[in-house]
Amino acid sequence: MSAFDLISGPGDHPGPKVWQFVASRAITLKEAQEKVGGYVEVLRGGLLDEDIMLVDEDGLLKQLEYNEMASWAAGRDVVGDVVVIKREWFK
Repeated sequence: MSAFDLISGPGDHPGPKVWQFVASRAITLKEAQEKVGGYVEVLRGGLLDEDIMLVDEDGLLKQLEYNEMASWAAGRDVVGDVVVIKREWFK
């Protein structure tokens, strides 16, 4: 069983993916970096009351594609693949 569920991305529509971390444990830094494709930046706010969003901190420099669903949830522009996790699972 995977620790991640795909919320949106290829299959739903073209473009960056939004992953939900579903394992009942803390996410590792390595797992987060593999999903976002680089160094991890934490986003809070928007519709993310009990969750946080992990993004590639260099996404703008890498000119990653705009992530419409993640931007809507975060209340600001987000690019590239993201991981959404429960706040208590981020250590």
